[in-house]
Amino acid sequence: MDAYKRLGNAVILQAARDYKRAYRKRARYPKDNSAKDECRELEEFFRSQRFQIFTDLDGPALLEKLQKTLQKTLEEELNENVKAR
Repeated sequence: MDAYKRLGNAVILQAARDYKRAYRKRARYPKDNSAKDECRELEEFFRSQRFQIFTDLDGPALLEKLQKTLQKTLEEELNENVKAR
């Protein structure tokens, strides 16, 4: 794999990590405008042509998969917390 492809993959991975962190923060603190803004900015990135510069992946599909996975994880954590009480 050439250096540019590795760099592009690293950018996408970091964007996914950042989105995960912001999404979880937004779920825990719904009034936190910085988390909302960061999620919005990253969602725009995943849907943008800039995303396509870094990879051949389908940005909107990746974003949708991230959102579904995160929502499921948050629901499972909520259920675990309810059971623990």
